[in-house]
Amino acid sequence: MGLLRKLVSSLFGESIAKDQSLSDYGRVQGYQLLLQTQLAQAAPNFRASVDSLDLTRLPDGTKHLHLEIFVSDFEMRLFAFDDAWNEVFDETDQVDELERVNAEIDSMPPLLNQEDRDRFIIWEETETGRQEALEQPIDGADLSKSFAPFASHVMEGLQGRFSGKVTAGFHDDEANLLDLPHRTIFDRDKS
Repeated sequence: MGLLRKLVSSLFGESIAKDQSLSDYGRVQGYQLLLQTQLAQAAPNFRASVDSLDLTRLPDGTKHLHLEIFVSDFEMRLFAFDDAWNEVFDETDQVDELERVNAEIDSMPPLLNQEDRDRFIIWEETETGRQEALEQPIDGADLSKSFAPFASHVMEGLQGRFSGKVTAGFHDDEANLLDLPHRTIFDRDKS
């Protein structure tokens, strides 16, 4: 088995963890490849939505635009913050421009449907029936490699138009926006 691990490492340029089976390694690689393919196909539509943002209708005090990607359900939201990462709102605006863009994003087809996800999930039989195993090989996937190019492409259009900071990040779980574990994967500051 050691020789096969070395061969895979030399072919793909990364090592397989000692506690990871080759089938788990293949599952993670397949999952990342599918996700990268789906992100590449979806990126132009997401970019068009973000590019349609009317910057003149942003809430007063907006110094920072941030795209947050929630990995657990592959949802995305665009947020406006002040310099101190406080979310800003405009109570007087009849049409919230950020909500319009977020509604467009929400209406797009999911990046991965349940059938896609099920191909990479390990199931186990329990007394109450079939259920997802608590530990999944894909839980160890480094999704920043998949999401960083996507986020960069989607948010770069704002960089030339918006005078403040433009960032994107993602959560590995369903935590609140400013709770850990948040990881920044795109960060450009024009100021």
